[in-house]
Amino acid sequence: MPTAIWWNDERARSGPLGGSAERAASCPVRRVDRASTNGPHPRSALDCAFAGGTEMVDPEVFKQRAAELIGVGHFCFSRGWLPATSGNLSARLDASRIAITVSGRHKGELDASGIMAMDVEGRILTEGCRPSAETELHLMLYRRDPSIGAVLHTHSVNATVLSRLAGDALTLSDYEVLKALPGIETHETRLALPIFANDQDIGRLALEVERALARTPDLPGYLIAGHGLYTWGSNVADARRRIEAFEFLLECETLTRSIIR
Repeated sequence: MPTAIWWNDERARSGPLGGSAERAASCPVRRVDRASTNGPHPRSALDCAFAGGTEMVDPEVFKQRAAELIGVGHFCFSRGWLPATSGNLSARLDASRIAITVSGRHKGELDASGIMAMDVEGRILTEGCRPSAETELHLMLYRRDPSIGAVLHTHSVNATVLSRLAGDALTLSDYEVLKALPGIETHETRLALPIFANDQDIGRLALEVERALARTPDLPGYLIAGHGLYTWGSNVADARRRIEAFEFLLECETLTRSIIR
């Protein structure tokens, strides 16, 4: 009997984000020890203290996570999964802080100046830097699951097109490469990858994703319609393997649909 992993939802698609005012008040986005940023790049996260205190980001951990994210950015760009300045990549530094790509940076040209630090409540620790507008989709995952060590978001052609065609979920079944995803031990599996409507209100979208994860805690990723793929893992290497697996599966689906039309 095939293993079935189903995602079912009666999620609301409208209405204000509950508690958003309270979160905005309790989790302000603010910079620390601000200095001039007239140069071509802001200072490194290594120079910045933890907001509201004196604890520093561990420089060796930051350097390692930054190098891993730079490598993933270059790899995904080379495969056509991160065109132009699209996508965002992050990795956990410790229990309360992450490294994440700076907004607007080309992932094929990413270097250390394109990685910044912030905490999981949204406080920016790297002066003069701004993360992606979609950062809350990363932070929500880190807050809800301490085992998550990296979150990757790509914008491949296959993810973008299929997410516009498949309705509320894209079903992937009977592929051997499904076994590269956590908890799947046989190709006789049906994985329903949820698709969320694109929303410029990222707080509302993050809440919608969080509700889906509460119903299906083992969900390995999701799509945003006309937008791209999100997945995560215990570390950057693990998340990269999942990206590779998902992108392979999405390409298979695109080719299959083009052939059987």
